[in-house]
Amino acid sequence: MMSDTYADDGLLHSLSRRLNYASPLPSRSSIYRVPETLRRHNEMAPNLVSIGPFHYGRQRLQAMEEMKIWYLKCLLKQTPDQDNCLVHLVNIIKKHENFCRDCYEERVPLSSDEFVEMMLVDGCFIIELLRKYKRFCFSFGEGGDAIFSTPRMLSTITNDLLLVENQLPWRVLDCLFKVTRVDDDDDHGITSLRQLACLFFQNPTFVRSFDTIMSPNLKEEFVSSHLLETVRNFVVQDQPYVEVVKDIEYRTPIPSVSELLEIGVKFVASDDVSGQLNITFRNGVMEIPPIIIRANGECFIRNLIAYEQCTQKPEQCHMTSYAILFSHLIEYVEDVDFLIQKEIITTELSKVSTASFFKRLSNGTEATGFFYGDLAKEVNEYIKRRWLKTRLVRVKRNYLYNPSSFWSVSNGVAVILILTLTQTIFTVLSYYK
Repeated sequence: MMSDTYADDGLLHSLSRRLNYASPLPSRSSIYRVPETLRRHNEMAPNLVSIGPFHYGRQRLQAMEEMKIWYLKCLLKQTPDQDNCLVHLVNIIKKHENFCRDCYEERVPLSSDEFVEMMLVDGCFIIELLRKYKRFCFSFGEGGDAIFSTPRMLSTITNDLLLVENQLPWRVLDCLFKVTRVDDDDDHGITSLRQLACLFFQNPTFVRSFDTIMSPNLKEEFVSSHLLETVRNFVVQDQPYVEVVKDIEYRTPIPSVSELLEIGVKFVASDDVSGQLNITFRNGVMEIPPIIIRANGECFIRNLIAYEQCTQKPEQCHMTSYAILFSHLIEYVEDVDFLIQKEIITTELSKVSTASFFKRLSNGTEATGFFYGDLAKEVNEYIKRRWLKTRLVRVKRNYLYNPSSFWSVSNGVAVILILTLTQTIFTVLSYYK
């Protein structure tokens, strides 16, 4: 029964006004706030440069604002008509303003002029930085640029540009790139913004070659939401399509490297560096493409995983699955040691820190799917086929390697003798068949 209690007119007016303007967040959101469960220290916040609205106006990032304006000036200087070009750029951003606002998971509390200025300055900064980097790579120029001459400044900015919360819509960047084309944009065969971005961010952790950037497939246009997704696509682009396995397979881990070695599994560094995540298991041999674990690699992979977690699309769980798989394979320092010997892992960290590297990355993740479900199934079926050797290994580990008493040793020896006798009987029977 509805109450006839009198409600305050001011309250009713306020609520009615809010209801008139209420609308759900746009479904096209692609730039997210990272959930607290995925944050670790400050690896989700920029250290030097703010891009986009989420960290806009932060006091500790203001030093780079003047550098951004200078980069905008450098970019405009290369155009035939600076004043008209600036007007044209502003109009382009205004045209896409609503689309750009909808790309962010949260409402952006900036006026139209503030928002357009932020998009223009940040976008032109990124475009000019990528172009300067290409000139720096091929002609060793840009010597007077503080970003290229100050130790660690370029690497810090590179990390900042790959943060989930520090992104601009790709549509903005692509428009700015095309409108401000310069004479050397087609030098060295790099003709698209995608190629320019992949050159800048190449080999942050995974082994990629410049030839891969110049491959015909990379020159094709593709759908991307922002720079981070572009780099992610560069890493996973050659992965074959697989049916993503649901949560039940995720909760069935495979044994560690040490355990797999004991039952006869071999590990080989894959020669094919085009498919960085293409880990395979055939006939007892696991092939893994080499990975370089750098000092800043955790920040890079953590943001790729955070992006996948935010999108909540099971078919885009590649990096999350990669971290989960390695967290299963690497349990002990000995596992790291072996993978280093096999040239599968190259690390700038200590072996102890490397051993916990993927455990730290996979903590707090929610697996909506597992990209390596088929591989896990093949490994576990291989283990079942070698059930006798598997049991022998477990008995040795549980009773002989860490004996707690005389009885544990004697029991272990007895079990080993029984299993060995069983194996001998099976061998003899198969011979007479």
